[in-house]
Order: sequence, then C-alpha cells, then structure tokens
Amino acid sequence: MKPDTTTADGAEALEAASAEKTATPKATAPIRFAPIWRPYALAWLAVVAVILFLFRAEAISMVEKWENDETFGHAWLILPIVLWLVWMRRGLLAQINPRPFWWGLVPMAGAALLWVIGDVARVAFVEQFALIFMIQASVLTVLGLTVARTLMFPLFYLLFLVPFGDQVMPALQDFTAHFSVALLEWLQIPVYHDGIFISIPTGDFEVAQACSGVRFVIAMLAVGSLYANVAFASPWRRAAIIIISLIVPVIANGFRAFGIIYIAYKTSNEYAVGVDHIVYGWLFFSVVMIAVLLIGRLFSDRWIDDPQVDVVGKGFTRVAAGTPRQAWVAVPAVLAVVVAGAAYGSWMDHRAASVTFAQMTPPEVEGWQATSAPTDWKPHFAGADAELFQTYSDGTRTVSLYVAAFGRQTDDAELVAYGQTAVAPSDIWTWAAALPNRLTIGGKTTEAQAMQINGRGKVRDVWQWYWVNGKLTGNPYVAKVEGLKAKLFGGDLAAATLVLSTERKETTVRSTDDLQAFADQLGPVESSLRGILSASAKGHQ
Repeated sequence: MKPDTTTADGAEALEAASAEKTATPKATAPIRFAPIWRPYALAWLAVVAVILFLFRAEAISMVEKWENDETFGHAWLILPIVLWLVWMRRGLLAQINPRPFWWGLVPMAGAALLWVIGDVARVAFVEQFALIFMIQASVLTVLGLTVARTLMFPLFYLLFLVPFGDQVMPALQDFTAHFSVALLEWLQIPVYHDGIFISIPTGDFEVAQACSGVRFVIAMLAVGSLYANVAFASPWRRAAIIIISLIVPVIANGFRAFGIIYIAYKTSNEYAVGVDHIVYGWLFFSVVMIAVLLIGRLFSDRWIDDPQVDVVGKGFTRVAAGTPRQAWVAVPAVLAVVVAGAAYGSWMDHRAASVTFAQMTPPEVEGWQATSAPTDWKPHFAGADAELFQTYSDGTRTVSLYVAAFGRQTDDAELVAYGQTAVAPSDIWTWAAALPNRLTIGGKTTEAQAMQINGRGKVRDVWQWYWVNGKLTGNPYVAKVEGLKAKLFGGDLAAATLVLSTERKETTVRSTDDLQAFADQLGPVESSLRGILSASAKGHQ
C-alpha cells in the first residue's frame, strides 16, 4: 500500500524508500526483553486476573452478548487482533523499560467510579466499558506511561470488545425506510410509508431491526479503525477513513433494502426474500468492506511495515527502568482503588426502599367507564411491586391505562431496561414510528414518549411517562439519570411509569385525539400518577 506522491521530492523519496525496502534484507538480531520485564509482566497479569475476577459478571455478560446477538459476532475477533497488534510492537516494547506511573491511579479511580455509576444505574454497557477502562488504566499504572503510549492503539481497540451501538438501531431503521421510499418515489413506484412499514402494490415490507444495518455499521467501525491505524499516518486521513467506514454501510444498506422491494415489485415477494437471504449477511458485509478498503487505498500515506511508534524519536528509550519492588507495590495500589469502587457500588446498591406499593385502584375518570382490557397488548415491566391495567370507554372511544410501580430498582426489577417496554409482547407488537411528544394535558405542558406500534394488522398509538426521583419525564434516558441521582445522592428510590394507549380505528389515521380526550379528563399527568401511587403506597414517601 503506497503513500501519496504529490511532489517531485516526494517521488524521489518514495523511489529511495522502495529501493531500500526491496533490497536484500539484512539479518536482524533476535528480540530480547530486559530481565526487568518479568516481574512487571507478572505484576500486571496479577492485577488483570483480580479485576476480571471481581468484575466477572460484566466479562461474562459481554461474552454472552457476542454469542447470542449477531450484531456483535465480530467481537470474537477483537481480542486476537489486539494480541496481533501487541505482537507487532514487541520489538518496540523490548527497546523501552517498564516503570510504574503513579498518576495512572487517577484514571483507574475514574474507571472504578464509572463502574459504580453503571452498576447503580443498571446500564450494562457502561459497566462493561468501565471494566475495559480498568484494564487500560492498569497498563498505564503498572507498566508505565511509555509502555501505554507504545500500546496506545491496541489498548484503544479493546473498547470494541464492549457490545455497544445498538442504541442507534431505531434511527437506522428510520433512515433505511425513508431512503428506500425516496428511491421508490423517484422511480414513480406507488408506495405507502408508515414509520418502518412500507407498502407497494405487490406486498408489505417492514424495516425490521435485523434489516437496520446496525451490525454492519458497528463491524465496519471496528474494521475502519484498524485500517486507519495500519494504513494511514495523518490524523486527518485516519478520521476520514473512519467516517467513510460509517457512511458507506449505511448508504449500502439503504440500497439493499430498496433493491429487495424493487425486486418484489418486478417479480414477487417470495423471490425477493430469496434474493435477500443470498445477498444479505457476511457476503454483503464483505462487499462493503472491500469497497471501503479500495476507497482508502486511494489516499493511503503509510507503508504497511512502517514502525507503529517512533520510540527513539519520542524519547521512550531514555526512560529508566523501575525496580521489581515498585512493580509489586503497584499491585496493591491499583487493587485498592478497584476494590474500593466495587465496595462503594455494592453499598449504594443495597439501600433500603423507603416505600413499597400494594394493589393499585383504578382512578375514576369523568365521562369514561371501565371496560374489558385488550387481550393482545399489555406493557411489560417485570419485577414491579404493583401494576394497574384498566381500559376505559366513553361509548365511542376506548383508551387503556397502565401503571407499574417500583419501591426500588434492582437487577431483576428495573423501570428502564431491555424488555421493559410498552411495546410488549414483542412477538406480536413492534415499534413503528415516533409521534409528536410535546403535549398539553389538563392545562399543563408535558413531554411524553409518544410512539406508534404495529402488530398483526393492528396499530396502536402510545403515550408513556416515567416518574423517577420525584420527577416526571417522557425521556427514558432522563429517567435513567434521575434513578442514578436518587441512588448516589440519597433521593427518592421509588419509580413508576404511566402508559396510555388506544387502538386505531383506521390503521393509517392517528387516534391521538382519543388519547387527548381521555388524558384531559384524567387530569395533569404528574398529579394523576401521584394520586394513584399515594393510594397504594406503604411506608414513608
């Protein structure tokens, strides 16, 4: 892979470099590490072993995610790649000396604090990132600054072990749907678009989660980052290839989705699905990856066998080695920080709840009478202390009200977590589109998590609110933060959600007017929810 040659001097330099590289190689001395490396390597391995033992739940959850979620199947390759990157730098490591860097305890403490935050907030990928940060900080602290700088990219690449990025799946689904519809309209093909659902004369299509392209975006980010480090020296070119690695798979996935719909329009849905099974998968990813590599090759500015780090020019070789005693002193210093974080997190996590909830009583709503609840839809919030599910009718309109309350949140009882959703049951209903979320109810302005959900030919409109740490919000991320604040700073541990939903009479016409009519009679959301909870609360609130 050749660098750019835009000037005569650059061309001469390239020819000289090429001649040097193609000349008969000289015999090189075997790579030998100084004896001081032995105690430092053993000390670091001891630290990592203890960290992995203390946070084994996080490590196991990462591996389970790789195993069970195709989006993160590429993560099995990350550790071998990191080991290869370290192996390629072994000659550079042999030229420098390990020496504890005591300021490394600061990022170690930061990683431990991040784990506490992730543990208290019940955000798995934050805990997993904290685990990787601890391992990275252990290299900095035990082996030293020069070693960490030499291994900067391999240490960075460890972050791809964490299963993250699927949070952008709804946005990618929405983009893919709009991109496909735009191309269909450009070709003057009759199309109806409703959220992630697309209809053409020959059939209906859904841009499902598996079709969002998120797994290829995440995998290409990992590939693009590796390619940027191996083939580019300029920071700007590295950034450019990483951006290209993100953009190309998103656009390519949009064309793939459009192609399947177009083939179905010209032939049949069955034939299009057969083509999709052949094209989609790692074959599709391979084509996208090759395209990105070819694009990058056009402006590569680094030889593949150039040294990854100039340890001599940067003065790394002039750093004096530490003593074996310093290596073993670093072990308890690092572990003291790690254990303190784990202990603090455990203490914060086991604060007793100040209130519990018993059976809740449905509120009376003027002009609306209780009626039978739907049998095919009910929000799912496992571990709730109490639930209320009641449907109301005014004779022409029907609205369902659901409330789930938690005295405190635990691993098995969280308000905001995977599977805790108003879209449930997931085998019937699926998120389709976001709806306007700024509402005025009972004369008060509020923001809800407003959405359309589709299932088996039916469509429901949903408004949802969260009540956490004494505050009402329609944003699940804000609810997470408020729950974290309550645990860290002694706030109200109680949490609840209120969901209003109604089935559309016509699938293409929103029924939010029905929700508005019921909500206005129910009254301001916060006061209504507080009233329901207060009636069922036990203990001091």
